[in-house]
Amino acid sequence: MGALDLLGNFFKKQTPQETNYLSLTITSDQILATIWQLEGKTLKFIGHSEKGFHNIDSLIHETAVVIDDAATKVKNDVSQVVFGLSYYWFEDGQISKETLNILKNLADELELEAQAFVPIAASINHFLKIEKSAIPNVVYLGLFKDFTEAALIADDKATPQTYKGEANEDNIVHILEQLKTKSGKKLPHEIMLFSTNQKDHLAKELKKMDLAQIFEQDITVKILSAEEIAKCVAYSQAADVLGYEPTLSLPPGHEQIVENAETISQKEDVTVPSGGFDFREGEDVLAAEILENAASEVETKQAEEISNVSAPKRAEDYAVELPAQEDEHVYESPKEMVEQRSQKHKKKFLDSLLTLSWLSNLRLPIGSGNSKKWLLAGAAAVVVVLVGVFFLASTITSAQVILKANTQSYESDFDVSAIADAALDPTQDRIPAQLISETVADSQQAQATGTKKVGNNAKGAVTVFNWTTNATTFDKGTIIISKNGVKFNLDDVVQVASRSASTPGQATVPVVAQDFGSSGNISGGTDFTFQKYDELLYSAKNDNAFAGGDEKQITVASADDVGKLEKTLTESLKQKAKGVLQGKNQQQQIDDNAIDLKVTKKQFDKKIDDEATIIKLDMEVEASVLVYDQGILKDLLSQKASQTQSKLESKSENIELLQTNVKRNKSSLIISGNYRANLTPKLDEDDIKNKIAGKSVKGAKAAVQATGDFVDLEAKFTPNLLFFSTIPKNKSKITLKVEVNK
Repeated sequence: MGALDLLGNFFKKQTPQETNYLSLTITSDQILATIWQLEGKTLKFIGHSEKGFHNIDSLIHETAVVIDDAATKVKNDVSQVVFGLSYYWFEDGQISKETLNILKNLADELELEAQAFVPIAASINHFLKIEKSAIPNVVYLGLFKDFTEAALIADDKATPQTYKGEANEDNIVHILEQLKTKSGKKLPHEIMLFSTNQKDHLAKELKKMDLAQIFEQDITVKILSAEEIAKCVAYSQAADVLGYEPTLSLPPGHEQIVENAETISQKEDVTVPSGGFDFREGEDVLAAEILENAASEVETKQAEEISNVSAPKRAEDYAVELPAQEDEHVYESPKEMVEQRSQKHKKKFLDSLLTLSWLSNLRLPIGSGNSKKWLLAGAAAVVVVLVGVFFLASTITSAQVILKANTQSYESDFDVSAIADAALDPTQDRIPAQLISETVADSQQAQATGTKKVGNNAKGAVTVFNWTTNATTFDKGTIIISKNGVKFNLDDVVQVASRSASTPGQATVPVVAQDFGSSGNISGGTDFTFQKYDELLYSAKNDNAFAGGDEKQITVASADDVGKLEKTLTESLKQKAKGVLQGKNQQQQIDDNAIDLKVTKKQFDKKIDDEATIIKLDMEVEASVLVYDQGILKDLLSQKASQTQSKLESKSENIELLQTNVKRNKSSLIISGNYRANLTPKLDEDDIKNKIAGKSVKGAKAAVQATGDFVDLEAKFTPNLLFFSTIPKNKSKITLKVEVNK
């Protein structure tokens, strides 16, 4: 069983038929819970529920609600759980440390025994193998709020690709192109779509997109419901419990995977071949020990903060609706969730400390005297700690002060040169560029459309007559013409004697028609004249008919066919090279007009006018491109915008490129267009630091607002010593940053 042998050992202690199993699937914004049992080799689904969530604390609460809802028909407790995870919870193909901590905390607070985790794409792979009794070859597409994921499910593994952004048309095409590049070939046409919202709309939009360059043929879209995804995870869990593949159980009314949101034919008790399927290394990972050990680095501080928050011990205690969530922010990563929760618990701890609510939990020894002594000792300790923290805050704390300013908009055109290995030079409107290259090759075929007539030339023999008094010799190739205008060439040298009295000299010589075709099949007894001689002096005649002349029309490779094929393949190689170059230089800007192609190999299998039905071209090109950093371009434009003002300035982060055009020269790019700069007040750092040094955040905010240039202020302290949030008196420990007030 590979990575999950320990899972099987755990379940040997129990009778599978008597155990309730929990498959808990978590995407970036939704929780799916399915509870099931084993009846022999068949899964019996007891309950299913699903719910959205917004942050870690919400995740734990909503998970409890979902499990409680799914377990309404369960008599015995549910504790063993396998997690099905979206790739949102992974980092560089591996489950992140933050995710492991989140899962461990969730399992601990809900009293669940975490057994393992499996990516959603891998669970779909397992289920399709059971359903189809064959290795699947499909594309999984998961579309969630502000997160998009895809995976190529082929060769018994799932190859993932993710995008941190909403599932609009451009992002879907982008992630599918990346998946195609990663796989090295066009993607299979069948798409398994799972979305937490707008799935019918997205399925229709997918079919409208131009995906011909990505998929091997026209796509079909199969929509997976949340319940079907949860059951895919359940079948993966069941395979590990049994040690072999379970039996599909599809009672009447149960919906199987649906194509285009319509129910397909029902199946009942379909048994798949034995042999089992393993949780593959890299796809399905033993989590029991990992979840137990991976969080040890953070438990000393974070776990203490978490334990201070009172938490129910049973799922039923959670099965009540919480007040409406104030923060419905979708976090970019699990790490951001952890950081946000840590900040919340720090704030809760500070509030408790300032209100002295912690005294209600303080246990003192019996007796009023002892109680007073303990209380005084505790108060003294608190004072010492506070004084120490205040001293540290006054000496070692540094602060980044973010000044919020209203902006004025400035728009202008630009014309900038990007030159290889140059330095940034605003006076010359010049930025550095980098020349990179890549060699790509491919082959392509095209239908031949040219036509040409071919055939055989008629042949025969003539008798040449010489009416002169001198012997005459005619060279091979001498032209004679029939009475109907058909030309023939003598096929040999012939010498004809002079006439004798009234009898001309005679000689026989073979002839060949100049052109192929049946027109050269001249009948016997035809008279001929010589093209360059008087017919009264020389003539010819055939005694027998000429034969062998014929013609036909064939398809050939035309110059137009060859030219179009070369143009099409060249453009294809250009786009292929651009994809490879962009994949290796994701931070750089690559434009089609910046790519220069040099053909290093070009070989047609047919020449022009060769008979052919298909023409094949093998081509290799070296694509070189000048790339530039858009951030450096914005730096230059911000400097140019600032030069136009006396009291305002522009920062590169406040530059918006409205239109950009690129033209490639041999060793440079000409970048033109227009931009908008959001101008903020020029910053006198010494003056601002003098105004805010040693003040509280509130006092510093009032001081900068009084200048009339800034409307708000934020401060970030390092280290953050809880409630001692005073701007340092030492101005060297203050850094200033101006941001646009939004």
